Amino acid sequence: MQKNFEPKIEKVPEKLATDTHLEHLNPQLWRELSGLSPEQQDKRWFSLTQKHLIDYKEGKLAEEEFKLEELEFIFLNYLGAKNAPALDNAMPARGFYFDPEKLPKQRKEKISFMGNLTDIIKNEASKYLSATKKPFQILVGGIGISGKATIRRVLTKKLTTDLSERKIISWDRDYQKIFPIPSEWQGDINIIEDVHGLNEDRDGDGKLKRFDGSGGLPGGYNMVVYILPSVATFRQNLLNRGIGWLHIGKLDLTAPKEKQYGKTEEEKVKQTSDELERFFPIAQKWFKEQLRVLGELKNRGIKIIVIDPKKIFEKIYKFRERSNLVDKTFNDALGILWKEEIKK
Repeated sequence: MQKNFEPKIEKVPEKLATDTHLEHLNPQLWRELSGLSPEQQDKRWFSLTQKHLIDYKEGKLAEEEFKLEELEFIFLNYLGAKNAPALDNAMPARGFYFDPEKLPKQRKEKISFMGNLTDIIKNEASKYLSATKKPFQILVGGIGISGKATIRRVLTKKLTTDLSERKIISWDRDYQKIFPIPSEWQGDINIIEDVHGLNEDRDGDGKLKRFDGSGGLPGGYNMVVYILPSVATFRQNLLNRGIGWLHIGKLDLTAPKEKQYGKTEEEKVKQTSDELERFFPIAQKWFKEQLRVLGELKNRGIKIIVIDPKKIFEKIYKFRERSNLVDKTFNDALGILWKEEIKK
């Protein structure tokens, strides 16, 4: 007896709202960059960082040309996030969420897995968007070489996929200089990486310049995701960064003209070592400053997530710490933030 076979129809994935939004901003540029391989996109991003920073410092480009380079960054940041590894919701994470709305005492909730982390962000963003119809602004903060770019990419990919009807824009203030993000470019959720986002510098009226003053967003940030690596993870990050500099032949990507490598391999290795050694005490100073600012913001009612990226880096970069000891610096930092609330 002959059986009737029904043809198997594959479900075509819906086009993500972010893809539609970006394509509409500049169809020709979007098609050009989308057609590149991940490796070609990475090379394009690297070349753009060096050119754009020099253009910015020397004022080489007209406003429209400079704006076009900024738009290219948005496209490449998003495409780079799409190529980032997908992290399982059940993947271990370590961190805490300070929610100032849960009074009378501010509540500190433990984050133990990736789903816990991203669910908090999605829930807060959805509530805010429904209530205000305004963009939800997330600051990804932390000292230099702490892992902000990696976490920004992972969060962008996760939120873009989970909230397919929302527009998600990823922004890196190390390289993108038009700020605030032009309104026509903004997404429903903007994930903004800024190494100086928690600086203590203030305007004449006492506002934090970078967070909510002259260098910040007019409406402020709605949430801070602070990257707090353990000491061992931070040291590994420094080593990885140094190896990366040597591999591409550029010392500190954010200073393309000011910092140049010597000619011999010995000179390059020494310069890399000296630069990382110089950075370590600066990083310690920044860390203390940012903790003070985080404490102030927490008491002002800003929602703050503090996360140790160790497990995420283990999966992405395949390095593993040999010690299972809980890191004292991480716990001390969380203790400082919590004790400030108790003193009140």
